[in-house]
Amino acid sequence: MWLYALHRLEAGVASMVTLLAPVIGVVAAWWELDEQPTSGELWGMLLIVASLVIISVRGMKKHQQIDPAMAQE
Repeated sequence: MWLYALHRLEAGVASMVTLLAPVIGVVAAWWELDEQPTSGELWGMLLIVASLVIISVRGMKKHQQIDPAMAQE
């Protein structure tokens, strides 16, 4: 998953994708193995997703486009 994300996304975004691994694991076990997640797991997944959304939104607000010509100076 890490190499796939790193190949297709920027490194910062790819690192956030790896934080979704526990969420993906619980959801996959729920779907494929019919395991029922506990309330603690559901709260944990909610916290992970909410944290990633907050980090993404704050990052987008601070992000400024850099003119490629200026980056070479």
